[in-house]
Amino acid sequence: MMILALTGCGGGGNDGGGFASCGNGIVDDGEECDDGNLNDQDACLATCVFNVCGDTFLNAGVEQCDDVAFGGATCSSLGFAGGMLACTASCTFDTSRCTGSPGQSTPTPTVETTPTGAGSPTPSIGSPIATPTPAGLLCNAGEHVVARASVDKPYGGLSVRLGYPSAVNVPGSGTAQSVKDRVVFAHPGGLTAVNDLDDTSDGVDDTLAMSVVSSDESPAGLYVTVTFDCVAGEARPGPPDFACVVQSASMPDGTEITDETCSVTVE
Repeated sequence: MMILALTGCGGGGNDGGGFASCGNGIVDDGEECDDGNLNDQDACLATCVFNVCGDTFLNAGVEQCDDVAFGGATCSSLGFAGGMLACTASCTFDTSRCTGSPGQSTPTPTVETTPTGAGSPTPSIGSPIATPTPAGLLCNAGEHVVARASVDKPYGGLSVRLGYPSAVNVPGSGTAQSVKDRVVFAHPGGLTAVNDLDDTSDGVDDTLAMSVVSSDESPAGLYVTVTFDCVAGEARPGPPDFACVVQSASMPDGTEITDETCSVTVE
């Protein structure tokens, strides 16, 4: 059973910080803002600092994206054939790595007939219009692979391990800030923890342990988004190359959830 251990309020995102009175609607000493809630997707974060471009928290209705936070948007959801969506320094979508044109569909080949004297016409398939294809199957330097882990049931406390292949990695190790910066929880709030570790004892980090404990119930669906560096020259991995396992899960009142499952999508 996962035991809830919350202190004060605030603490959205990965830092678990915030002021004791954050969320009371009054801007107290040391706070930049206080809008009376602990929502990290509005103008004031749950740590009572302003939500600004570049802080990895999406300001809904103001920013299209923020660093690795896309609010569920992908190249496909924007109408492209595929590819990897990025975010500009001004927190707008960068679709330069998306493939295909918005709304483009693969044409249906046309059928033509060629007379063959007294015999029946012979059908021939016309050449379809070429459609763009994603850039090769190998990673180039500086490319990322974005993995999204989702769960099938609501939760209050949740601990998940995401095993990843050697074709990708994250900067740093353990609980380093560089590791935390690559993990964005879908429902910030409560206490979060991220740890990059070696689960196979071969001296190389291969697993991300990610957990949250909250007094609020989070819905089933997207749990975390992780942005990995893709190792140049390695084959780009897909969902089967990642292993997502729920270590423990519970409701806000501490009731244990024994059948929570996890799945992964990759772009």
